[in-house]
Amino acid sequence: MTETLVLLDNTVLSNFSVVQQPGLAIAACPGRACTTEAAFAEYLAAPGEERFAEHAWRDLSIIELTEGERQLAEALTERLGVEFWTADRRLWQAVGATLPWVRLLDA
Repeated sequence: MTETLVLLDNTVLSNFSVVQQPGLAIAACPGRACTTEAAFAEYLAAPGEERFAEHAWRDLSIIELTEGERQLAEALTERLGVEFWTADRRLWQAVGATLPWVRLLDA
């Protein structure tokens, strides 16, 4: 049986930074904690002293979503009626004009 990845979003990264314990998130699920390139870019773009430097998350795997995973995320976002923020300029340029709920995180 394959172990399930634990995907940490910007909120999780930020919350562990606020309490100055980014290592706890990784230690809680060793070998399974990861984030996406877009979520990590969003985290790094956030202002504030609470945010840890990039190296604080050096043990966190950063994954790239497949096209199928991106499509699933887009479909869920549309169905749930929430905004989809991305740092992926190519994605935003491809769909931004027709899908107004897709927003570009431009740091």
